[in-house]
Amino acid sequence: GGGGGGAERGGRGRARGGREVVTRGSGQVWEAYDRAEIQVEVSAAHASSVHRAREAAAKATSQLLVRLGAVLSARDGATSEPTSPSDEDLRAPRGPRRAPRAPRLRAVEARGGICRTAGVSIHQTYKQVPGEGSVPSGFRVSNTVAVQLRAPELAAEVIDAAVESAGEHLRNLSGPNFGVSEARLEEAEQAAFQRAFRHARGRAALLAREAGCTLGECLSINDSDDSAGPGSTPMRLFGGANRGATATPVAMGDGQVVERSVTVAFRLLEAAS
Repeated sequence: GGGGGGAERGGRGRARGGREVVTRGSGQVWEAYDRAEIQVEVSAAHASSVHRAREAAAKATSQLLVRLGAVLSARDGATSEPTSPSDEDLRAPRGPRRAPRAPRLRAVEARGGICRTAGVSIHQTYKQVPGEGSVPSGFRVSNTVAVQLRAPELAAEVIDAAVESAGEHLRNLSGPNFGVSEARLEEAEQAAFQRAFRHARGRAALLAREAGCTLGECLSINDSDDSAGPGSTPMRLFGGANRGATATPVAMGDGQVVERSVTVAFRLLEAAS
């Protein structure tokens, strides 16, 4: 690309009518993963009371949020101190006619990321009874906690903490899904376009020299719809030997590749005699 730029700057001459050179260039930029997402579903069931099931699920979820908040804030310090449910949160209000109150669920944010409730599911459960078929057997309440990591290397610790904290209430855990933030992808796209243009200009300058000409001004630029996706780079392992035998090993690729291509037309100039 540098040689092409030099040829373009140094070439002097006059244009031949209608003559141009069209080349295609491509550019790639790697961006390291800077985020990860994990979802944890916690649930509780009760044979007769949906309120009791909701209270148990909320208590387990609140404890999970506190535990995950401790993981997120352990390395860099929390922006807001994680809090556990207070006695007032967990105390059922007096009076036989009022349903028990579930603990308030607070989102926890730290420099390592943020965890918050992302959904709730309440449904009736059934069981098979001989001679009667499927009959209601109680209620199940599930809360989904979404963890968005700004430090993806914490993924293994988050998974371990979720499993240990939720215990028998753990219903599902999905992730980690690694990615690159939108701002970083936009920066990578701009850099990829710059590399693609320099590549195309260098090829055009080479062809112009072979034709006994020099490169003139740029006449047109067309970009193509390339995509950004994971690259086939060596995997890094988090957990395992780094944290002890109980850690969950998590393999994460080095990052994401952003590739852009352009087709550029340049005017051809007669070389100075």
